[in-house]
Amino acid sequence: NHRQYILAAPEYLGQRLRDVQEMHDLAIARGDRLLEMTACQVMTAFFTESVNIERLDATLLRLEQLNQEVDLPAAKWQLASSRASRALLAGD
Repeated sequence: NHRQYILAAPEYLGQRLRDVQEMHDLAIARGDRLLEMTACQVMTAFFTESVNIERLDATLLRLEQLNQEVDLPAAKWQLASSRASRALLAGD
């Protein structure tokens, strides 16, 4: 599917946010923590790219909470990677 590559272009940043927000809303409505975790992972990439520090920090906090509830090694690695990106934005 080439849609993911096309939507990766900077001009589609708004569309990506709408898509991931819909995913997140569905996850919350269904009580699906795995889907919520996936949505938060995508949102951390989005908020890093758009340099929205406030939303990034809130999403990282929720992702950390989800990682404590759902024990998935790959998700923990992704959280660590997202934290590293956040540290770079802070200049740490």
